[in-house]
Amino acid sequence: MPKNLQDLDEVIIRRIGYFLHEDSFIPLPSFNPHWLNLKSDLNTRAGKDYRSLSNTSRKLKGILPLRGLHLELTRWYRLERWVRLAPKSVLGGVRRLVIDIEQTEKLAQQSLISKWLMLAEFLQLLTSLQELTIINIPLCQHDQVAQLLRRHITLHLPRLVSLDLRADCTLCSTVWIHPFLLVSSDLLSLRAVIQNGIEESFAISIEEFKKIHNVTEHPLRRLLIKVRAPEHSMKVIERLSTIFPRLETLLVSPHSIEEPYPIVPSLYLGVFPPRKNSIEEMKLLLMGGDVKVERLLMDTIQREGVTIDESLRRLSQLRNIRVIDLGMRICIGQNKERPNPYLSATPNKYKTAQHYFNQLKNLKGKNAKYQDYKFNLQTAFRMIAEKSVKYFPSLEVIYIWEVVRGKNDIAKQWNRWCCRIEHDSQAEDQIVVMVDPIPENTIGDWTTNDEGTGPEAADLYHSDHADD
Repeated sequence: MPKNLQDLDEVIIRRIGYFLHEDSFIPLPSFNPHWLNLKSDLNTRAGKDYRSLSNTSRKLKGILPLRGLHLELTRWYRLERWVRLAPKSVLGGVRRLVIDIEQTEKLAQQSLISKWLMLAEFLQLLTSLQELTIINIPLCQHDQVAQLLRRHITLHLPRLVSLDLRADCTLCSTVWIHPFLLVSSDLLSLRAVIQNGIEESFAISIEEFKKIHNVTEHPLRRLLIKVRAPEHSMKVIERLSTIFPRLETLLVSPHSIEEPYPIVPSLYLGVFPPRKNSIEEMKLLLMGGDVKVERLLMDTIQREGVTIDESLRRLSQLRNIRVIDLGMRICIGQNKERPNPYLSATPNKYKTAQHYFNQLKNLKGKNAKYQDYKFNLQTAFRMIAEKSVKYFPSLEVIYIWEVVRGKNDIAKQWNRWCCRIEHDSQAEDQIVVMVDPIPENTIGDWTTNDEGTGPEAADLYHSDHADD
């Protein structure tokens, strides 16, 4: 019978350490889609109780080494100090890193190559680094980037599995994807901004990656992208599906090019209900383009759209996809937004009987309209899921957006519906489609994202940090 903690078996002590450490319960990757503006789970104080237990004795320190550290760097001199002074045990314990170092006038005077080599040396020392988030990086000197990428890729990050690039600069938000793609042999998750046309540069980088690491495909499994030109989103998605054929999760956030850059689901899915509610008679069409909500006409979709089968067929290389959000916006009949399901008549002493009963009669008609809308919506969701499984046989979840409320051509409120697909283990072609009864509901103004929208010039500095 053990008398104290140190008498316990090492396996049990490690298990206690696992449950003490906050990092054990933070998913990898920890980032969210571009439209979902939640507070980060990363915390530089993570593991405080774990370290306290480890420091209790020499024996426990050997059983519970430093691990799961979260580090955030906001000054260049701090990064340099970590390279020069940090103990190897601390460097080796860093699992998640956030770099948020803005370009300053002083830093801009330094050679881009020397700064890159310093950053590469630092990252090389983090032998347990698995997640890297870059918010700002003082390498915004685009005239030297080409030379850097050709001659100075000296970095190797074999354990990095999650990369999140959030730079404001239009070019930095995309150009720094390429070196990290090349040096991270086991990168599984990527969150980035995709400019129109950059997917071709992706293809070149991936071909080089295959040669360097002697593989036939890139291992990326999870891709979260912000598309800055919604009208090109389908073209970008189609190209990326050929570059990363092993993808299991693809979440696309098409955003407006105008401030404050709200999400604009740009694949309009027009559902044309017949007079009688019949699944066979419904027509689904898909149309790309940043069409204003209040000006969306179903006859435009009817005239210019393409069938959903044709659109999904273009992405059929994603044979392993399990979770997908293409930024589909569903439109039912001539409804520009979701009918209000909570209409009711309230009697009071100021209403006449005629007024009250006429109001009640009108509202009953409007509620009946909502019930029809709801039926068509649920039916359309199931049809979309069934069609998607034909091209994505491993699909488990598909997300579809719906405008709840709009005003002045701007979506003020969204529903994001989750359709879950269960596959019958006995019959390969049999599926069960379930729609979550409660959607994610978000305000349009809350979905804004300014990543990749800032200035491209390297001479825009922040003098308030000039002492770095």
